[in-house]
Amino acid sequence: MATDASVATAHTSQPEHFIFTSGETDPVWIHHLPYKSIPRFSKLDQDVETDVCIVGAGFSGVSGREVLSGETGSTSCHLANDLDDGYPVIAKKHGDKGAKAAAESHTWALNRVGEISKQLDIECEYRHLPGYDFSQYPKGSKDHADDIQVVIEEGQKVKELGIATEYREGFKLKGWKGNIDQSDAVIYPQQTTFHPTKYVVGVLEFLKQQPNFSCYTNTCCIDVQEKGVEILGMGHKDVYVKTMEGHTTKCADAVEAICVPLQKLSVIAEEEYFCTYCITIRIPKGSVEDALFYDSAEIYKYVRLTECDDKDDYMVVGGGDHKLDPRCSRWKAHRRLHHRAAQLVNFCLYVQFIFLQQNFPGLNDPKRLVSIAKSATSMISHDLQINSQYKCFLQSDITDIEDLAPGEGGVLNTKTSKPLAVYKDEGGQIRKFSALCPHLKGVVCWNSTEKSWDFPVHGSRFSKDGIQLCGPSKMGLEPANESGEALQQQALKY
Repeated sequence: MATDASVATAHTSQPEHFIFTSGETDPVWIHHLPYKSIPRFSKLDQDVETDVCIVGAGFSGVSGREVLSGETGSTSCHLANDLDDGYPVIAKKHGDKGAKAAAESHTWALNRVGEISKQLDIECEYRHLPGYDFSQYPKGSKDHADDIQVVIEEGQKVKELGIATEYREGFKLKGWKGNIDQSDAVIYPQQTTFHPTKYVVGVLEFLKQQPNFSCYTNTCCIDVQEKGVEILGMGHKDVYVKTMEGHTTKCADAVEAICVPLQKLSVIAEEEYFCTYCITIRIPKGSVEDALFYDSAEIYKYVRLTECDDKDDYMVVGGGDHKLDPRCSRWKAHRRLHHRAAQLVNFCLYVQFIFLQQNFPGLNDPKRLVSIAKSATSMISHDLQINSQYKCFLQSDITDIEDLAPGEGGVLNTKTSKPLAVYKDEGGQIRKFSALCPHLKGVVCWNSTEKSWDFPVHGSRFSKDGIQLCGPSKMGLEPANESGEALQQQALKY
């Protein structure tokens, strides 16, 4: 993500880079909190017993790599109860009661981060800001008039659900200058933002002082099972969390605090996998209002600010989401910009699944059959779209390994043997891996921006060395030659 001289970006010759992040480019957050400042923990090397085992490496939670190595370390981190799917759409799927629960739960979450940061005295740039929804079209055009009416109606629906909003005709963002007039906005007060890695590190530093807390990294969880018998409150059940190395954690409760569940294939089928982009630009401090603002496009863009130095702020511009297809990269890095192409998971039902709930029951229940039925058409269309990616079995990115430029990769499919994921390092040495994702045996694709192998069917991502970065795959790509195995082992031993 970084081409700014003040933030170092790893070169493709450093396989251990992927132990710290999920892409080749670096997030803006390392400007003030470099990887070396993130707490390190040991690998789980024995069976243990505990009350609660949390599987995850970021906000939501033993980790397969280092802390903050997943999407938490790459998020643009704007907290909003102004949800991008729109409350009218959510209400159509889940009713007004469900939409209200979504509004209340997101409001609770964004305030909870502030409560914790204040309680633990974590300096993480947490602050309340106004959110501004603008039309994507210039004022004065017919498209603007129609579009801003939709934005206004969404704001009115949100107000009915208990979130304060205000439409202000002629509103212009302070400091946002240009030839295109995008005035008029619906204003959402009390949105929030913060520095994600400073926050997580602050929480970890607190937890490290607690006598009943342990954290293990570079420990890959491959199975979570509940065993025992419990009927009408009689009997007892335990949970067993198994790692790739064969160690087991016995606990009363296990939390899979991850984007993709390890066991629930039915849930994975209801998730949509997108590529999203983020660029960061240095701007003079105070030149643009510190706020969260968005346009109304289906493939929308959003903007926020974060601290840079005494003279400048960083303007973080994100969005441009599209269905995961690593052969398509819409945004390119430019000079003096940070740039990152990350992955995100959307649900066809617009809200997440939570398998054990207390505060907001019903909305996130995996058994919400009515809303699932309402989404049947889009879910079937989604399944057809992602499974069409299996056509890659018949395709090849390259016809000859010599076609690869140094630092690039591609799938070599001779159709007479299994397809290979081939990577040529900056010295010209060839590393080969199986191109089949271990999860559902589809063919991965090369992501030239993040120097990763991405699986468009179910969102798994692997480093150029074949190391598993994002689920649902539990394993990495199998090395297919000695240099590929050596590269993979070098990264894992770091």
